[in-house]
Amino acid sequence: MVAMGTFPTGLALAIEKKSRRIEISLYCLARAIESFFTCVADAGYLPQSRRIKRADVVVFSLSTAIIMHCYAEEREVFKSKYLNVLDWVFGVPPPPCETPRCKDR
Repeated sequence: MVAMGTFPTGLALAIEKKSRRIEISLYCLARAIESFFTCVADAGYLPQSRRIKRADVVVFSLSTAIIMHCYAEEREVFKSKYLNVLDWVFGVPPPPCETPRCKDR
């Protein structure tokens, strides 16, 4: 069953533009992890104490925190199109010498 479901997905990803493959793969990975833990919990392999209600909110919060940290500290890791969107969402950051860390030095 798994091979029958993953082969067409992999084939579709192979013919996709190279610039979009990583984004699509990360989206599919997130859905696969969510499906895996749902199946494990439904099968009873996950103890009741390990079940977190609304775990998607926890994962989203952690992911957003990582993205915001990288945006503030390591802007060069983003592609320019993503950086433009983040600049629009968070506002354009101040020049490097006007940040509190730079003033303390």
